[in-house]
Amino acid sequence: IKDVVVAIHRPLVYGAPDQQVQLSGGIDSSGFGSREVNARLLRNGAQVATKSVKLIEGGRVDVSFAAQEAHPGIYRYSIAVDPLPGEVTATNNQGSVILKVSKTDSRVLVLEARPSWDAKFLVQALETDPTIKVDSIFKLARDRFFALTAEDGGIAKDTTPHVKIPSTRAEFAKYDVVILGKGFEDFFDANAAKELEAYVVGGGHLVLARGKPYEGDSPLAAMEPVGWSDTEVRDFRFKLTAEGSASPEFAFAGAKDPQTVIQALPTLISATRVSNEKALTVVLARGTGTSDTSNPNREMAVLAYQNYGGGIVMSLIGEGLWQWALLPPQLGDYGHCYNDFWTQTVRWMVSQSDFLPGQNLSLRTDHTSYSPGETVNLMVYQRAKGTPPAPVTITQPDGKDVQVALSPASGKQADYIGVFRPRVGGDYLASLPGGGAHGTASIAPFGVFERSEEDMNTSADPLLMAQIATAGGGSALSLAELNGLPEKLRHTETLFQQKSEPQSIWDRWPILATILGLLSIEWLLRRRMGMV
Repeated sequence: IKDVVVAIHRPLVYGAPDQQVQLSGGIDSSGFGSREVNARLLRNGAQVATKSVKLIEGGRVDVSFAAQEAHPGIYRYSIAVDPLPGEVTATNNQGSVILKVSKTDSRVLVLEARPSWDAKFLVQALETDPTIKVDSIFKLARDRFFALTAEDGGIAKDTTPHVKIPSTRAEFAKYDVVILGKGFEDFFDANAAKELEAYVVGGGHLVLARGKPYEGDSPLAAMEPVGWSDTEVRDFRFKLTAEGSASPEFAFAGAKDPQTVIQALPTLISATRVSNEKALTVVLARGTGTSDTSNPNREMAVLAYQNYGGGIVMSLIGEGLWQWALLPPQLGDYGHCYNDFWTQTVRWMVSQSDFLPGQNLSLRTDHTSYSPGETVNLMVYQRAKGTPPAPVTITQPDGKDVQVALSPASGKQADYIGVFRPRVGGDYLASLPGGGAHGTASIAPFGVFERSEEDMNTSADPLLMAQIATAGGGSALSLAELNGLPEKLRHTETLFQQKSEPQSIWDRWPILATILGLLSIEWLLRRRMGMV
């Protein structure tokens, strides 16, 4: 079979005005070897960019394009590959992605119980981005906290009754990202830790900005992307992985390669040694500590994250990143890197969320593509429990709308669920009224293709059929062996006709003689020993 399929990684991407976002997908191919093709980015059907990619026979090659919109709105993009000679169908050579641009500000909460230069410069870096609103709470002494709130224009509060530390999922849900430094145990008890976990599972994001955030046993062990040892290393330098080099966190302004920039910046002051990385952890940067004299070349994760439920938990392993904000004159060209790192990290995490900033409802589908008549599960999630959502509106390829009612979902798959069965192929758009920030709709695009892979690939699979025949006690015949089929059938019938009848061995004289002989020997032995 010859076919090329474009599969979009994220059919819905969020962004802010003038923010550059990545629209990415994978190109699966079979029957074309390592042929080079042009992948095209289309905006409302018009080509805006193109890239040359080399296909991988029987595999997938990833491709991504940068997109940027100046004004809020919903923009439809597509990634497409031109039909190739001999393809069984061209309907799957294009995948759609929706870019939703919104002016809504991201809300960030910074918590620090051991105030340091890291926390101070972190807050200042985030405040340089007008699309990020920061609340910060610092513990100064026993039962005394210091807070800066975005609503009050950065006014400081240092009396405990005025400082509200979130302790429920609903209170955490006011923030898109929670950044935690040291002293987790000074802010949260066991119940609040569970509520924080529920917030992350429900789509919130957590950043551990100074490595291990607690002392003693871990209240966050399940969520953290790494495990910790009891040792510490110093003078720790970043070295980007392949994932880190392509990550928006390190897309510094200027033309220099991010790896070159990282190597020029100061090292981290210290870090707790990582003992292990979780199975699904994505490591963006590794490094070695010069003070680790026992094994100076031993690398460990320095920046890593893992998806946890609907949210992301990221760990920056180490302290001293603030030095990037106070560079010597000879590194003046890199003065923007510290602010770029933190603001782009927050923007990236928010863009990966199923919730817009300030959004309480999120709408998803269980897949991104379907066949006509296949069930589309419309799943609705709530950050904080509230009133039941309104019905979902499905805009069909012909422009007509269909209403789908929602009902409470059983289990943890979603909070509410609805069912829709498309009848024709094309691009569909599901929207949840009032699900977005400030009353805007939460949307979920999906596609319906007329032909499934099974319909397209109707060729026989001799190897599979032979395996099935062998497993059932039969055998597979080629066309050249077809003349021998009658003889094989007769032989099989003969085997079935031959029946095995059970035969008794007790009426045979050798068996009887053996039994009598054994009994006689036993009698003689007993008599000789005086037992008879």
